[in-house]
Amino acid sequence: NLKNKTALVTGASKGIGASIATTLAAEGCNLILIARSKDDLEELKTTIVAKYKIECTYLALDLSAKEDILDLQKKIKTVDILINNAGAIPGGNMLDLNLDTWKNSWDLKVWGYITLTKVFYEKMKVFGNGVIINIIGFAGEKFNADYIAGTSANASLIAFTKAVGSNSLNDGIRVLGVNPGAIATERIKKLDTYKDLNNDQNANKANRLGTVNEIADAVVFLASERASYISGTVINVDGGLISRN
Repeated sequence: NLKNKTALVTGASKGIGASIATTLAAEGCNLILIARSKDDLEELKTTIVAKYKIECTYLALDLSAKEDILDLQKKIKTVDILINNAGAIPGGNMLDLNLDTWKNSWDLKVWGYITLTKVFYEKMKVFGNGVIINIIGFAGEKFNADYIAGTSANASLIAFTKAVGSNSLNDGIRVLGVNPGAIATERIKKLDTYKDLNNDQNANKANRLGTVNEIADAVVFLASERASYISGTVINVDGGLISRN
C-alpha cells in the first residue's frame, strides 16, 4: 500500500538495492534511484517503468563526495522513504588492511548513511512524516576480526540507527535498519565458497544463502504503514545466523 509515495534508494543499480527498488515499484511507489553507474540506472529505470507504470528518475552520483551530496540536497525537496544502501567495505584484518582503503570505504557507507539521514531527516521533519531504513550487515553484531573495517562500520551504523530512531517518532519519522545475512548477490556468486553454500540449501536450510528478494520484502514491509509502531530497531534477515554460535 505504497501507491503515490516516493522513495529514494541509494546503491540502486544492482543487487539488494535494485531488488528493493523493484519491490517498492510493485507496491505502487514512485522512485528516485541513486548509484554511480548511469548506464545501470537507465537500464533499471526502463525495466521498472515498463512493468509497473510508476514515476522513476535517477541521478548518477558518488555519495562519498561532498559536492554530490550537496547536489542531491538541492535537487530533491523531500521523499517519503529513504533507503540507505550504497557502499561495500573490503575484507581484511587490522594488519592487512590499508588505512586509506578503510577510510575511503567508510566515506561512502558510514558517512554516506549518516549524511543522507541528517539531510533527509531535516526535510521530512518539515512535513511531519517519513521513513529512513539503513541496510547495514550482520557483521555489526557477529564480530569478525578478518572483516575489521566492515564489522566496525556496521556496529557504528547499528548504534546510530537505534539512537536516532529511539526518538524520531516525535517528529513523525521512523528510523530503522536491516542486517542482511549471507545473501546471494552477484558479488557473492563470484566467490569460491558460493558453490558450497548453494549445494547445502536442501540439506540445511538454515545455512543456505538468502535472496535479494527476501531482503527487499522485509525492507518494503518496514517502509509501509503496516510497520507504523516500529522505530529505533534493526531487523536481522539472516536465517538465524546471528543467533548461532
